[in-house]
Amino acid sequence: MGWIVDIQKTIIFILLLFCNPAFAGETATTATHTYTIVQKESKLIATDTFSNSESILTLSHYPTSITILNNKAYIVGQRSVSIVCLDTFKIIKVLSVGRTANTMIIHGNYGYISNEASSTVSVIDLTTDDVANTLNVGSFPHPMIVFEDRGFVVNRLSDTLSVIDLKSQTVLDPIPAQRSNHPMTIKGEFGYITDNESGKTLTIDLKHLKILKDIPPKNICDLL
Repeated sequence: MGWIVDIQKTIIFILLLFCNPAFAGETATTATHTYTIVQKESKLIATDTFSNSESILTLSHYPTSITILNNKAYIVGQRSVSIVCLDTFKIIKVLSVGRTANTMIIHGNYGYISNEASSTVSVIDLTTDDVANTLNVGSFPHPMIVFEDRGFVVNRLSDTLSVIDLKSQTVLDPIPAQRSNHPMTIKGEFGYITDNESGKTLTIDLKHLKILKDIPPKNICDLL
């Protein structure tokens, strides 16, 4: 019966994802403009900081997040990434990624996108704006967190922490973890994953990839 519970939790999570107003109107700013994605209408709005005038660009997909790098905006949708040249305010390329894609995390010359429904991480080469690699991780991965030259992905439905060597772009052996609705948080050389049900926090030595201990709920504030 456990698989039924997992399906129910997944459905609830997806409903919250699309209904939560926090996912509507995400913005990114530059020195001259504020860029806002409008999910319902699949649009990108550029507002001039000085004149307050607006320019509107229609996207080919339902946008969920925006990341700006230099003169480009990378707009992640459910299964694709639209790359917008901010100088011309035009889409210059659309990349296909996995299903239910998360916010792109940039490290070096690459962008990493966790695809929840595909259980993969898409690797975007930011020098060529192409998909350079697709890495298999655990089930329902959260956005990747970077520590030094490694990426860490909490897999919500497989109770594991995927570890990615960012230099070689290979997936190392996973670390047994806890079921969590949130990505791992980092403080110093340690990562923390909070269990949904017990409230305990798992502490991981990120340098040596070792589990140290479970912290009871009453001590979670000590991590802040």
